[in-house]
Amino acid sequence: MITNIHHAEDPDGIISAALLQRYQQTALGNSVLQASLVPKSINVPARYDRLVESFSSLLEVVQKENISPVYVADINPNPHLMKSGLVEQLAQAAEIHWIDHHTGTEQQQEYFSKMGIQVTYDATKCASLLLVRTLNLTSPYLQRLAKIAQLHDYHSNSKDTDSPEAKLGVELEKIICLANAHEDAFILRRLIEDLSVGSCFYEDELQPQWRHLANEYDHEKVNALRGLENSIELVKVKNYQVLIAHAPALLSQKPAIWYLKQKDPDILVCFFQPPCRNHILDKRKDVPLDVPALCTAFGGGGRGTGGGFSVSEDLTPERYVQLKEQILQKIETGLPAVSE
Repeated sequence: MITNIHHAEDPDGIISAALLQRYQQTALGNSVLQASLVPKSINVPARYDRLVESFSSLLEVVQKENISPVYVADINPNPHLMKSGLVEQLAQAAEIHWIDHHTGTEQQQEYFSKMGIQVTYDATKCASLLLVRTLNLTSPYLQRLAKIAQLHDYHSNSKDTDSPEAKLGVELEKIICLANAHEDAFILRRLIEDLSVGSCFYEDELQPQWRHLANEYDHEKVNALRGLENSIELVKVKNYQVLIAHAPALLSQKPAIWYLKQKDPDILVCFFQPPCRNHILDKRKDVPLDVPALCTAFGGGGRGTGGGFSVSEDLTPERYVQLKEQILQKIETGLPAVSE
Protein backbone atom coordinates (compact mmCIF):
# COMPACT_ATOMS: atom_id res chain seq x y z
CA MET A 1 0.00 0.00 0.00
CA ILE A 2 1.28 3.44 -0.94
CA THR A 3 1.38 6.02 1.81
CA ASN A 4 1.99 9.68 1.06
CA ILE A 5 2.29 12.98 2.86
CA HIS A 6 1.35 15.94 0.72
CA HIS A 7 0.96 19.69 0.90
CA ALA A 8 -2.68 20.35 1.77
CA GLU A 9 -2.94 24.06 0.98
CA ASP A 10 -2.87 24.28 -2.81
CA PRO A 11 -3.85 22.30 -5.93
CA ASP A 12 -0.37 20.86 -6.51
CA GLY A 13 -0.31 19.02 -3.18
CA ILE A 14 -3.92 17.84 -3.45
CA ILE A 15 -3.48 16.71 -7.06
CA SER A 16 -0.26 14.91 -6.09
CA ALA A 17 -2.23 12.88 -3.55
CA ALA A 18 -4.91 12.13 -6.15
CA LEU A 19 -2.29 10.96 -8.66
CA LEU A 20 -0.72 8.62 -6.10
CA GLN A 21 -4.12 7.22 -5.16
CA ARG A 22 -4.97 6.59 -8.82
CA TYR A 23 -1.52 5.08 -9.39
CA GLN A 24 -2.00 2.56 -6.60
CA GLN A 25 -5.44 1.56 -7.77
CA THR A 26 -4.47 1.10 -11.41
CA ALA A 27 -1.07 -0.47 -10.69
CA LEU A 28 -2.55 -3.15 -8.44
CA GLY A 29 -5.80 -3.68 -10.35
CA ASN A 30 -5.88 -5.13 -13.85
CA SER A 31 -9.26 -3.66 -14.65
CA VAL A 32 -11.44 -0.76 -13.62
CA LEU A 33 -13.53 -3.13 -11.48
CA GLN A 34 -10.49 -4.69 -9.81
CA ALA A 35 -8.91 -1.28 -9.25
CA SER A 36 -12.02 -0.14 -7.40
CA LEU A 37 -11.50 -3.01 -4.94
CA VAL A 38 -7.88 -2.11 -4.18
CA PRO A 39 -7.42 -0.36 -0.81
CA LYS A 40 -6.98 3.38 -1.19
CA SER A 41 -3.60 4.92 -0.51
CA ILE A 42 -3.09 6.54 2.87
CA ASN A 43 -3.00 10.32 2.44
CA VAL A 44 -1.52 12.45 5.20
CA PRO A 45 -2.26 16.15 4.57
CA ALA A 46 0.40 18.60 5.73
CA ARG A 47 0.20 22.33 6.34
CA TYR A 48 3.45 24.22 6.75
CA ASP A 49 2.33 25.63 10.07
CA ARG A 50 1.95 22.08 11.42
CA LEU A 51 4.56 20.23 9.41
CA VAL A 52 6.31 18.55 12.35
CA GLU A 53 2.98 17.29 13.72
CA SER A 54 2.04 15.88 10.30
CA PHE A 55 5.34 14.01 9.89
CA SER A 56 5.02 12.69 13.43
CA SER A 57 1.58 11.27 12.58
CA LEU A 58 2.96 9.79 9.36
CA LEU A 59 5.84 8.11 11.17
CA GLU A 60 3.45 6.58 13.70
CA VAL A 61 1.32 5.07 10.91
CA VAL A 62 4.35 3.77 8.99
CA GLN A 63 5.91 2.13 12.05
CA LYS A 64 2.65 0.66 13.31
CA GLU A 65 1.54 -0.77 9.96
CA ASN A 66 5.03 -1.48 8.58
CA ILE A 67 4.13 0.39 5.39
CA SER A 68 6.46 1.05 2.45
CA PRO A 69 6.99 2.91 0.18
CA VAL A 70 6.19 6.43 1.35
CA TYR A 71 5.89 9.36 -1.05
CA VAL A 72 6.52 12.93 0.09
CA ALA A 73 4.94 15.32 -2.41
CA ASP A 74 5.19 19.11 -2.72
CA ILE A 75 6.74 19.64 0.72
CA ASN A 76 9.64 21.97 1.41
CA PRO A 77 11.72 20.47 4.28
CA ASN A 78 11.99 23.55 6.47
CA PRO A 79 14.42 23.91 9.39
CA HIS A 80 11.75 23.01 11.95
CA LEU A 81 11.20 19.65 10.25
CA MET A 82 14.90 18.95 9.77
CA LYS A 83 15.67 19.70 13.42
CA SER A 84 12.94 17.33 14.59
CA GLY A 85 14.78 14.18 13.42
CA LEU A 86 11.56 12.83 11.91
CA VAL A 87 12.93 12.61 8.38
CA GLU A 88 15.79 10.38 9.56
CA GLN A 89 13.40 8.16 11.52
CA LEU A 90 11.10 7.89 8.52
CA ALA A 91 14.01 6.93 6.25
CA GLN A 92 14.91 4.13 8.65
CA ALA A 93 11.35 2.84 8.72
CA ALA A 94 10.44 2.82 5.03
CA GLU A 95 11.50 3.39 1.44
CA ILE A 96 11.05 7.13 0.84
CA HIS A 97 10.46 8.98 -2.43
CA TRP A 98 10.67 12.78 -2.06
CA ILE A 99 9.13 14.64 -5.00
CA ASP A 100 9.34 18.42 -4.83
CA HIS A 101 10.43 21.68 -6.43
CA HIS A 102 11.26 23.94 -3.46
CA THR A 103 14.62 25.34 -2.42
CA GLY A 104 14.74 23.33 0.81
CA THR A 105 14.58 20.06 -1.11
CA GLU A 106 17.41 21.18 -3.38
CA GLN A 107 19.50 22.09 -0.31
CA GLN A 108 18.82 18.75 1.39
CA GLN A 109 19.11 16.60 -1.74
CA GLU A 110 22.60 15.26 -1.03
CA TYR A 111 21.81 14.59 2.63
CA PHE A 112 18.57 12.84 1.72
CA SER A 113 20.37 10.64 -0.81
CA LYS A 114 22.89 9.57 1.83
CA MET A 115 19.94 8.40 3.96
CA GLY A 116 18.63 6.36 1.04
CA ILE A 117 15.79 8.75 0.22
CA GLN A 118 15.08 8.84 -3.52
CA VAL A 119 14.78 12.51 -4.45
CA THR A 120 13.09 13.85 -7.57
CA TYR A 121 13.70 17.59 -7.77
CA ASP A 122 13.23 20.19 -10.48
CA ALA A 123 12.78 23.89 -9.72
CA THR A 124 10.81 24.41 -12.94
CA LYS A 125 8.21 21.66 -12.48
CA CYS A 126 5.54 21.23 -9.81
CA ALA A 127 5.34 18.02 -7.78
CA SER A 128 2.33 16.73 -9.73
CA LEU A 129 4.16 17.03 -13.04
CA LEU A 130 7.22 15.33 -11.54
CA LEU A 131 5.01 12.49 -10.28
CA VAL A 132 3.42 11.98 -13.69
CA ARG A 133 6.86 11.65 -15.25
CA THR A 134 8.39 9.58 -12.43
CA LEU A 135 5.53 7.09 -12.32
CA ASN A 136 5.10 7.11 -16.11
CA LEU A 137 1.42 8.03 -15.90
CA THR A 138 0.28 8.09 -19.52
CA SER A 139 -3.44 8.71 -18.98
CA PRO A 140 -4.46 11.97 -20.71
CA TYR A 141 -6.68 12.75 -17.73
CA LEU A 142 -3.85 12.39 -15.20
CA GLN A 143 -1.56 14.43 -17.40
CA ARG A 144 -4.23 17.11 -17.52
CA LEU A 145 -4.37 17.13 -13.72
CA ALA A 146 -0.62 17.71 -13.65
CA LYS A 147 -0.99 20.56 -16.14
CA ILE A 148 -3.60 22.19 -13.89
CA ALA A 149 -1.17 22.01 -10.96
CA GLN A 150 1.75 23.30 -13.04
CA LEU A 151 -0.14 26.31 -14.37
CA HIS A 152 -1.40 27.14 -10.91
CA ASP A 153 1.95 26.83 -9.15
CA TYR A 154 3.83 28.81 -11.81
CA HIS A 155 1.04 31.31 -12.39
CA SER A 156 3.31 34.36 -12.58
CA ASN A 157 5.59 32.72 -15.17
CA SER A 158 2.83 31.40 -17.40
CA LYS A 159 1.40 32.89 -20.59
CA ASP A 160 -1.43 30.36 -20.43
CA THR A 161 -3.45 31.96 -17.63
CA ASP A 162 -6.68 31.99 -19.66
CA SER A 163 -6.63 28.29 -20.51
CA PRO A 164 -9.32 25.94 -19.13
CA GLU A 165 -6.65 24.20 -17.04
CA ALA A 166 -5.47 27.46 -15.47
CA LYS A 167 -9.05 28.39 -14.63
CA LEU A 168 -9.75 24.98 -13.10
CA GLY A 169 -6.68 25.43 -10.90
CA VAL A 170 -8.17 28.66 -9.55
CA GLU A 171 -11.48 26.92 -8.86
CA LEU A 172 -9.76 24.07 -7.03
CA GLU A 173 -7.84 26.61 -4.97
CA LYS A 174 -11.15 28.10 -3.81
CA ILE A 175 -12.34 24.74 -2.48
CA ILE A 176 -9.01 24.03 -0.79
CA CYS A 177 -8.95 27.46 0.86
CA LEU A 178 -12.50 27.02 2.11
CA ALA A 179 -11.70 23.59 3.57
CA ASN A 180 -8.57 24.80 5.35
CA ALA A 181 -10.18 27.99 6.68
CA HIS A 182 -12.96 25.91 8.21
CA GLU A 183 -10.57 23.09 9.19
CA ASP A 184 -12.71 20.62 7.25
CA ALA A 185 -10.48 17.64 6.44
CA PHE A 186 -13.45 15.73 5.02
CA ILE A 187 -13.72 18.14 2.08
CA LEU A 188 -10.06 17.62 1.21
CA ARG A 189 -10.41 13.83 1.41
CA ARG A 190 -13.44 13.94 -0.87
CA LEU A 191 -11.64 16.25 -3.28
CA ILE A 192 -8.66 13.89 -3.54
CA GLU A 193 -11.00 10.95 -4.11
CA ASP A 194 -13.02 12.69 -6.83
CA LEU A 195 -9.90 13.97 -8.57
CA SER A 196 -8.39 10.47 -8.54
CA VAL A 197 -11.41 8.87 -10.21
CA GLY A 198 -12.21 11.74 -12.55
CA SER A 199 -15.48 12.93 -11.03
CA CYS A 200 -14.47 16.38 -9.83
CA PHE A 201 -15.17 18.16 -13.09
CA TYR A 202 -16.67 17.49 -16.48
CA GLU A 203 -14.58 18.86 -19.32
CA ASP A 204 -13.90 22.47 -18.30
CA GLU A 205 -16.44 22.87 -15.49
CA LEU A 206 -16.65 21.75 -11.88
CA GLN A 207 -19.28 19.15 -11.10
CA PRO A 208 -22.30 20.61 -9.19
CA GLN A 209 -21.23 19.41 -5.74
CA TRP A 210 -17.88 21.17 -6.15
CA ARG A 211 -19.35 24.19 -7.94
CA HIS A 212 -21.45 24.74 -4.83
CA LEU A 213 -18.37 24.92 -2.61
CA ALA A 214 -16.50 27.21 -5.01
CA ASN A 215 -19.52 29.53 -5.01
CA GLU A 216 -19.55 29.45 -1.21
CA TYR A 217 -15.92 30.54 -1.25
CA ASP A 218 -16.72 33.41 -3.64
CA HIS A 219 -19.48 34.57 -1.31
CA GLU A 220 -17.24 34.53 1.77
CA LYS A 221 -14.37 36.10 -0.15
CA VAL A 222 -16.17 39.46 -0.44
CA ASN A 223 -15.90 40.12 3.30
CA ALA A 224 -12.45 38.52 3.46
CA LEU A 225 -11.07 40.95 0.87
CA ARG A 226 -12.64 43.86 2.71
CA GLY A 227 -10.84 42.76 5.86
CA LEU A 228 -7.58 42.34 3.93
CA GLU A 229 -7.84 45.85 2.47
CA ASN A 230 -8.52 47.36 5.89
CA SER A 231 -5.41 45.71 7.31
CA ILE A 232 -2.92 47.06 4.75
CA GLU A 233 -0.01 49.20 5.95
CA LEU A 234 2.67 50.77 3.77
CA VAL A 235 6.12 51.15 5.32
CA LYS A 236 9.23 52.63 3.74
CA VAL A 237 12.46 50.71 4.35
CA LYS A 238 15.60 52.12 2.68
CA ASN A 239 13.44 53.72 -0.01
CA TYR A 240 11.68 50.43 -0.74
CA GLN A 241 7.93 50.25 -0.28
CA VAL A 242 6.92 47.37 1.99
CA LEU A 243 3.26 46.41 2.02
CA ILE A 244 2.14 44.64 5.19
CA ALA A 245 -1.24 42.95 5.50
CA HIS A 246 -3.12 40.66 7.88
CA ALA A 247 -5.30 38.35 5.81
CA PRO A 248 -8.30 36.26 6.84
CA ALA A 249 -7.62 32.51 6.77
CA LEU A 250 -9.95 32.11 3.79
CA LEU A 251 -7.37 33.86 1.57
CA SER A 252 -4.49 31.58 2.52
CA GLN A 253 -2.06 31.06 0.83
CA LYS A 254 -1.97 32.16 -2.79
CA PRO A 255 -5.24 34.15 -3.08
CA ALA A 256 -4.09 36.86 -0.67
CA ILE A 257 -0.65 37.07 -2.28
CA TRP A 258 -2.02 37.29 -5.81
CA TYR A 259 -4.41 40.05 -4.73
CA LEU A 260 -1.71 42.05 -2.93
CA LYS A 261 0.82 41.70 -5.75
CA GLN A 262 -1.57 43.61 -8.02
CA LYS A 263 -0.76 46.67 -5.90
CA ASP A 264 2.84 46.31 -7.11
CA PRO A 265 4.75 46.95 -3.86
CA ASP A 266 8.51 46.41 -3.78
CA ILE A 267 8.07 43.87 -0.99
CA LEU A 268 4.96 42.41 0.56
CA VAL A 269 4.50 40.69 3.91
CA CYS A 270 1.25 38.85 4.49
CA PHE A 271 0.35 37.47 7.90
CA PHE A 272 -2.66 35.20 8.22
CA GLN A 273 -5.32 35.00 10.86
CA PRO A 274 -6.11 31.78 12.81
CA PRO A 275 -6.28 28.91 12.25
CA CYS A 276 -3.41 29.65 9.83
CA ARG A 277 0.04 29.94 11.36
CA ASN A 278 2.04 30.14 8.15
CA HIS A 279 2.97 33.61 6.84
CA ILE A 280 4.16 34.67 3.40
CA LEU A 281 6.65 37.14 1.91
CA ASP A 282 7.15 38.09 -1.71
CA LYS A 283 8.83 40.83 -3.75
CA ARG A 284 9.26 42.25 -7.21
CA LYS A 285 11.98 40.50 -9.20
CA ASP A 286 14.17 43.61 -9.36
CA VAL A 287 14.31 44.10 -5.58
CA PRO A 288 17.68 42.90 -4.17
CA LEU A 289 16.31 40.96 -1.20
CA ASP A 290 16.79 37.20 -0.69
CA VAL A 291 13.29 36.32 0.48
CA PRO A 292 13.84 32.53 0.77
CA ALA A 293 16.90 33.16 2.97
CA LEU A 294 14.99 35.63 5.11
CA CYS A 295 12.18 33.09 5.58
CA THR A 296 14.72 30.37 6.38
CA ALA A 297 16.00 32.56 9.22
CA PHE A 298 12.49 32.30 10.70
CA GLY A 299 12.41 28.53 10.27
CA GLY A 300 10.76 28.46 6.83
CA GLY A 301 11.97 28.65 3.25
CA GLY A 302 10.85 29.39 -0.28
CA ARG A 303 11.75 29.57 -3.94
CA GLY A 304 12.23 32.37 -6.46
CA THR A 305 10.88 35.68 -5.20
CA GLY A 306 8.69 34.23 -2.46
CA GLY A 307 8.82 32.31 0.77
CA GLY A 308 7.07 31.58 4.01
CA PHE A 309 7.53 30.59 7.61
CA SER A 310 5.32 29.28 10.38
CA VAL A 311 4.95 30.05 14.06
CA SER A 312 3.87 27.73 16.84
CA GLU A 313 0.87 29.73 17.99
CA ASP A 314 -1.99 31.82 16.66
CA LEU A 315 -1.16 35.49 16.22
CA THR A 316 -2.52 37.60 19.05
CA PRO A 317 -2.61 41.39 18.44
CA GLU A 318 0.50 41.76 20.60
CA ARG A 319 2.38 38.97 18.82
CA TYR A 320 1.37 40.39 15.45
CA VAL A 321 3.02 43.74 16.24
CA GLN A 322 6.12 42.01 17.59
CA LEU A 323 6.52 39.71 14.59
CA LYS A 324 5.90 42.55 12.16
CA GLU A 325 8.75 44.54 13.70
CA GLN A 326 11.07 41.53 13.58
CA ILE A 327 10.34 41.01 9.88
CA LEU A 328 10.90 44.68 9.08
CA GLN A 329 14.27 44.56 10.87
CA LYS A 330 15.27 41.51 8.82
CA ILE A 331 14.19 43.23 5.62
CA GLU A 332 16.21 46.31 6.49
CA THR A 333 19.27 44.19 7.24
CA GLY A 334 18.89 42.30 3.96
CA LEU A 335 18.40 45.32 1.73
CA PRO A 336 21.24 47.40 0.33
CA ALA A 337 20.98 51.14 0.80
CA VAL A 338 19.64 53.11 -2.17
CA SER A 339 19.95 56.79 -2.99
CA GLU A 340 17.01 59.17 -2.90
